Amino acid sequence: LEVEDRITVEVLVDEGAMAILEEWKDHIAGEVRAQNLSFVVEKPSGSLVKSWSIDDLDIEIGISQ
Repeated sequence: LEVEDRITVEVLVDEGAMAILEEWKDHIAGEVRAQNLSFVVEKPSGSLVKSWSIDDLDIEIGISQ
């Protein structure tokens, strides 16, 4: 991806984390230059899907152009 690319991001997190992250949705979208950012409850779609474990939170992120 180029820095100028605008992307679509889907983030799989549990419902408890989803409620917290919704408050930060606009900020996160701006930081990652996402034209669309959504939190999902099933496997995210995208041409690049990656899983992370951050502290006690397991997330999966899907990115597409």
